[in-house]
Amino acid sequence: MSSLQEHLAKQQPETSGIHEAMALHTEDVFDEFAGILPLFLGKRKLGSFVTLALPTEVTGSRDLLNSCLADLISAYDFRMVSFVSAIRAHSETDQEPRLGAILITADNAKNLYQLPWILEFDSQANLTNHTRSEATGEIIPSGVWLSYFQQSRDTDEKQSAYNRLLEIFGDASLLPDFSA
Repeated sequence: MSSLQEHLAKQQPETSGIHEAMALHTEDVFDEFAGILPLFLGKRKLGSFVTLALPTEVTGSRDLLNSCLADLISAYDFRMVSFVSAIRAHSETDQEPRLGAILITADNAKNLYQLPWILEFDSQANLTNHTRSEATGEIIPSGVWLSYFQQSRDTDEKQSAYNRLLEIFGDASLLPDFSA
């Protein structure tokens, strides 16, 4: 399995290339582990990429996910973020919700990319097949992303955002190094 860094090195450095690198890495994870890994990638204005696994409780709640994304962007001054999460999806032929996955990549230059996957599982809940799909509408509207990237970055707000993240993650070692 290629690492995320290897995929990033093979793609263009623009947001669209980073989105495709994350998509390829996500598909490697699907194949290798027969499941979904809620992964987050952020690019700071100054510095390297940051990766971390999002807690399951974050990806299980739209409100908590939005709050966590806003706090990550604020605390770490990210100019671009990309994340994978499980979602409940409806197929075109059947309106019963099914487990799917989505990759969303957004940046402070108003670029927004979304890639959903249709997932199939066996009777033991192992992922057996994944197919790229088309997004129908914005999962998190571009206006919301813009507000995340334009929020205040003063020291107090960055510290407050980091403190909220500590509550969610429960352990500072699960988060990138922080300095206000």
